[in-house]
Amino acid sequence: MAFNVLNRKCGCSCAFKAPSRAVATCVSSCEARKSERKAACASRLARQLLALAKAEGAPDHARDLEIVDLRAVADTAARDWAPKAHAQDIDLGFALERAVVLADPLLLPELVDNLIDNALRYTPAGGTVTVHTGCDNETPYLSVEDTGPGIPDAERAKVVERFYRIPGTRGEGSGLGLAIVKEVVDRHCGKLEIDACAAGRGTRIRVTFPAGVPAGQPA
Repeated sequence: MAFNVLNRKCGCSCAFKAPSRAVATCVSSCEARKSERKAACASRLARQLLALAKAEGAPDHARDLEIVDLRAVADTAARDWAPKAHAQDIDLGFALERAVVLADPLLLPELVDNLIDNALRYTPAGGTVTVHTGCDNETPYLSVEDTGPGIPDAERAKVVERFYRIPGTRGEGSGLGLAIVKEVVDRHCGKLEIDACAAGRGTRIRVTFPAGVPAGQPA
């Protein structure tokens, strides 16, 4: 005869014939998952620290900057982040128009990835995250909107500080994602805006870049 027991600490259910053996298996499984999460967090933190160091470096315009289309960068991100969004039951959408900028081609993907990661991290299941690229009066922009809890007005200047997390925030996070975004934006002499979505729910983070790349230039 099999029994089902709920491990109140980890929340998983184990079917077993020998209670002590099943409990031991359950605990071992939970510890393994914890170790995997810790390893993933450590790996992500290392990548973010490397990205931050790169973004802080003194720009060498002759070497680092190239003509890049934000639309292409966001399109690549769509493929990379779609599986995670699907696993979290989040509708990840993209409304992409051509937006050519003179930028570091290695830093722009970091900017896009951190914005999408941040949005997915705080958007609940059933929510939406939408990425936009385009030009507004010839000014290239990238924006990411989500239907998460939003960022209070008083916290918007703080969330771009390193290792800062809004008090009471649940879940895992290093507090570096938006700090990296700000460093990348500053390096490109861009502008970072954080506000509520038009519907009044969630957060919209918009990055604009200096205009000036000739319209006929390939990207």
